[in-house]
Amino acid sequence: MCTDISPVNGASIPSNAIPAANLDAQASEWLVRIESAGATADDHAALAAWLSQSPRHEGAYIRAQAIWYALASEAVESTGEAGLQADRPVRYPATGRRGLLAAAGLGAILLAGRSIPFQRQSSRRIQTNVGEMRRIALTEGASVLMNTASTIEISDDRNLPVVSVTAGEAFFDLVHAIGAMTVNLGWASVQGGGAAFSVEVAGRTGQLLVAQGHVNLRMGAARSSTTIQGGHSIFLQTDEPPQIRKISPSDIESRLAWRTGSIVFSGETVAQAAAMMNRYNRVRIHVEPGSLGEEPVIGRFSVNDPHGFARAAVQLYGATMRQVGDRIELASHP
Repeated sequence: MCTDISPVNGASIPSNAIPAANLDAQASEWLVRIESAGATADDHAALAAWLSQSPRHEGAYIRAQAIWYALASEAVESTGEAGLQADRPVRYPATGRRGLLAAAGLGAILLAGRSIPFQRQSSRRIQTNVGEMRRIALTEGASVLMNTASTIEISDDRNLPVVSVTAGEAFFDLVHAIGAMTVNLGWASVQGGGAAFSVEVAGRTGQLLVAQGHVNLRMGAARSSTTIQGGHSIFLQTDEPPQIRKISPSDIESRLAWRTGSIVFSGETVAQAAAMMNRYNRVRIHVEPGSLGEEPVIGRFSVNDPHGFARAAVQLYGATMRQVGDRIELASHP
């Protein structure tokens, strides 16, 4: 379990009153928990809540990740591998809690010698599996949270990471980043510093949602630049002008609910909602042809609870439900 901040006389200890060594220990425990094979959506939601409490928490977590990546790099060198394979996700060392906490004690020395996360290293390809989310420290004050079944590649350009999103979805928190970073989508690129935004890629189309700050969008052969302010969503398609629309804060929260393990539906059909749930689960929901698939869905669901979604369809629309292996079948009531 991760160390909680203990209350004193009913009030939480301010983060700035906690010694850095204690914060580093907490961050190390969080990292071991999140990188474990048993990490759940609830774990990721709890981590997000802890990180949001203070910039010092994020800084401690980035330091812990830096040590984690350094240990991974040293493990590759010690085993004689020529480098990370391009067709597999990055694997980090099975360092236990004690090992990582001991390494955290060397963090100041390690960080003083080099800038760790991805600088001065060859390009890396990172994937998340179905149902997995992963937060990656890019540089000080900057991180990316990868959604389920997503792929990114990270390289170095003038000591700043350049991230290419090749599949899936990722949320970039660059609000406290030093300098502007570039995110590539292949046919388009996004450059931002002091901004928070998500990018989703599906083949030759994509979605850009700017939650905070502003970014510069470049696309097309001429790579002309368009400034996109916070509170806007953009549909991107190869060789087509971007379709920009303003969205409300509540819509932004709904669109980014996956970061805390939730998915929000605002009128999607049962068939569409089931397809979105299937992104996160190996137990797949199949909606039989018929009127049920056209019924609207409104509400918040846990991304890892396909059975809860199916039961809601049964209760709301009188659907029939049965499970065959890893398949949940929903059909209109006869």
